Amino acid sequence: MPAFGHVLTAMASPMLSDGALDLDGAQKLAHHLIESGNDGVVVAGTTGESPTLTHDETLDLFSAVVDAVGSHAHVVAGVGKNDTAATVALATQAVSRGVDGVMLVTPYY
Repeated sequence: MPAFGHVLTAMASPMLSDGALDLDGAQKLAHHLIESGNDGVVVAGTTGESPTLTHDETLDLFSAVVDAVGSHAHVVAGVGKNDTAATVALATQAVSRGVDGVMLVTPYY
């Protein structure tokens, strides 16, 4: 079996009507995806509105999803940013939040 399983879904990041990140909604969505047969989820990739999330929101999202499904499924964190230092910092912090892997593009500049 591949390290992260066969099926991982890139999650959308649920938002509240005021534009705030909906962490409860993210946990429910992650749980639903795992219950529906996914081996894991990808959180805060470009499908997950990562460009619009603050650094702290992104870390809170990683923590919330790990708390919701981390013992039952893999959590892969989207950590790619436009500069190398920010990408390295976010990757390091994501791992400390308990994610199983990171996904990133090479910083553009």
